[in-house]
Amino acid sequence: MTFLVAACEKIDLTQRRRALGVLVLASGVLLLSAGITSTVFYLVVPFAYQGPDLLTTNITIASLAAVTLVLGAGLTFHARNFLRGHPSAVFNPPSPWKLTAIFVFSLIIGQIILSLAPSSRLASLVFPPLHIATAMGPALAILSFAGRRTRAASWRTVSLEFSHGAVLAPTGALVAEVIVILVLTLVASIIVLLTPGGVESLMELSSNLQDPSWLQEPQNLARLMLSPATLALILAVFVILAPLIEELFKGLGVLMLGHRLRTQGEALLWGVACGAGFAFGESLFNGSIALEAWGLIMLIRWGASLMHCISSGIVGLGWYQAHVRRKRWRLLGAYGAASAVHAMWNALAVSVALTSLLLVTQPEDASARAVAGVTVLVAIGLLLMLTISMALILRRLARRVAEATPEQTASQEQIAAKPESS
Repeated sequence: MTFLVAACEKIDLTQRRRALGVLVLASGVLLLSAGITSTVFYLVVPFAYQGPDLLTTNITIASLAAVTLVLGAGLTFHARNFLRGHPSAVFNPPSPWKLTAIFVFSLIIGQIILSLAPSSRLASLVFPPLHIATAMGPALAILSFAGRRTRAASWRTVSLEFSHGAVLAPTGALVAEVIVILVLTLVASIIVLLTPGGVESLMELSSNLQDPSWLQEPQNLARLMLSPATLALILAVFVILAPLIEELFKGLGVLMLGHRLRTQGEALLWGVACGAGFAFGESLFNGSIALEAWGLIMLIRWGASLMHCISSGIVGLGWYQAHVRRKRWRLLGAYGAASAVHAMWNALAVSVALTSLLLVTQPEDASARAVAGVTVLVAIGLLLMLTISMALILRRLARRVAEATPEQTASQEQIAAKPESS
């Protein structure tokens, strides 16, 4: 009787895994279809659209094509092999130095094209692939470093975690952040309405925001962004709520494969893969916002990508402590530490952005410019120190989890020979 029950449970588990594999395969095919469609649009738009924002528009379309094609191809390949019962090899990516060299080459050529022909039809066709290669460089190089140091997971599981970080995590985080922003804006509006002269202030702000000439004045934007209410909203969203929300959704990727979690190396690598996927998508779409500073933004993406990878890796180790060692309070500590790292990065980045705005809009105020200039330099220096610290932390974590026990090493060697669930 016990044998029959165990057999039924095994059959049920096999059916669930196969159903999940079919779902992943369908998702991969859907993404591939979207990628092919986006690629066609990328090739057609330069000849069918001649608006002033042609380059930005085609970069966005090409970025969408890159995300859907890369993830769709990966999910389709791994789901198809899983359904056929084929094992997945140990994750052993190309050298991070090769990926960094591709980044440098793409950055240089891309910046030359932007400088010589920023708005031509040729640039709208040639520059987007260089933008994609440059945006992918930091995230993939960091993931490669962690993967080659740990060799703790398979291509299949790493691809799934990367896909979660690039699609599911940012989608869930964006929805949650929009809801939070709407709620905070509503609360702030109610508070303003209850103060003397609040109604007039809101009506004036609404009128100004609908006036294109008002929005084109940098001083007006600076006054709005640097007002106490706006500053409080920015700090609440970007420094407190965004790190908490994003680390929560990124960390769910490790939980997705938690039933297969065996070693700290897997937990760290899965977490880093989630962060790399998140940073990959963020770099693709954020890099086209201000093309006049594209090269600088792409360089800064190294620090931002490292922040996403290390914070997700820490949460991954927290899931290992909670799921394998049953020390659930350590998961909360890991989540808090990851959110704190994310919050520090965002706080410094916001400081640079806001003080740079003050530098641009207050050219006649020498004292304000001096204070803003010093603040920018200090914030940039702290960002650099934080980036170096995160790189050292990732290196130390990778070294620590790579020093596996004999039992863990044997488990890792069986990865390539054991079929996995998708």
